[in-house]
Amino acid sequence: MSEKMSEKNTMNVRTIERDIAILKKIGVLGRKGGRKDGEWVIMNKKNDYN
Repeated sequence: MSEKMSEKNTMNVRTIERDIAILKKIGVLGRKGGRKDGEWVIMNKKNDYN
């Protein structure tokens, strides 16, 4: 995901990876499903995938 985002922006891949890690840590991004067939979702009060 970070590589795709950096292609369209002037941001560094590492910066995007760090920002994504922070979003996961604070609970903004969460994983729905397994490693192979799952997806990342934006969490809110209605979504409880953890």
